[in-house]
Amino acid sequence: MSDNLKVIQNNSNEEWDKLFLLSSNKSIYFHNDFLNSLENNHDKYLVYKNDELVAGFVALLDKDKKSITNSELVIYSGFYFAERKTSKINKQRVERMSVINNVLDIIGDKYKDISFTLSPDVQDMRPFHWYNYHNDLYKFKSEVKYTSFIDLSSSKEDLYNKLSSLRKRQIGYAENKKIEVKISKDFSNFISNYEINLNSQERNHPYSKNYFEILRNLLDKLSQKNLITLFELFRNDEQAYSVIFSDIGETTEYLYGTANKNNQESYDSTFLFWYVMNQMKDQGKSMFNFEGVNSPDRGNFKLSFGGNLVPYYNIKKFH
Repeated sequence: MSDNLKVIQNNSNEEWDKLFLLSSNKSIYFHNDFLNSLENNHDKYLVYKNDELVAGFVALLDKDKKSITNSELVIYSGFYFAERKTSKINKQRVERMSVINNVLDIIGDKYKDISFTLSPDVQDMRPFHWYNYHNDLYKFKSEVKYTSFIDLSSSKEDLYNKLSSLRKRQIGYAENKKIEVKISKDFSNFISNYEINLNSQERNHPYSKNYFEILRNLLDKLSQKNLITLFELFRNDEQAYSVIFSDIGETTEYLYGTANKNNQESYDSTFLFWYVMNQMKDQGKSMFNFEGVNSPDRGNFKLSFGGNLVPYYNIKKFH
């Protein structure tokens, strides 16, 4: 260990809850109730500086508990930092680099294969790229991904003005139709439509055999804890489109969305996302994470709402 840092493997809910409260990054993927609702195993590491809790690391494990892997139910994992308002920016940067190096020292030796995807809160890739820089031991590389953030602190007029012309037309068209948005805790329609839509795609989806059952159980648990909200758009009393968002802290994260192909209109997704954006703003959310602008169609659709393009990174160990 170095720089007065101490790394401890500790799956204590109490200490991790403390770290979550100290962080400005209230992503659902680092919430204890989310992590404890997953069926796969995970290890947690806590990092202290002079006995002050400054960071943590979530390691999602494979079935043999010998490797760190990504999960089909999790977007972000890995490093998680407490907010350090009292430190100058360069001091914060140096401290984060030291935290990362100390944790990599431990997990790099302990786990055979390592792959995890950082949250957008971690933007400095230098400690990963420089690890074991001067020797021939294992190293780490990064692969960039992208998401889109919308600043909800702007006025509703400004949010609307940032929409593409097509989004504006579709919202205007939808507002003249007999549609209704409801909040629900029943995920039956969502799971049914989600499974149909994924299975109908031409390419084989990479999901596990029991994926939809596992997903349903996870959503039920998170809903019971009031950590997520399911919004459903209805037309003629029949569900047409559904989206699920996190409901933690100042940032809301888009988790899932799907259509009822038998009752869907082209403007449904546009109107429902716009509706949720306004609802979240009214609830006091300051940021809207669209998540998933990593393919042409989804990326172009989500970016047409006027958000900023933000990178995040997958980290892999290699020899």
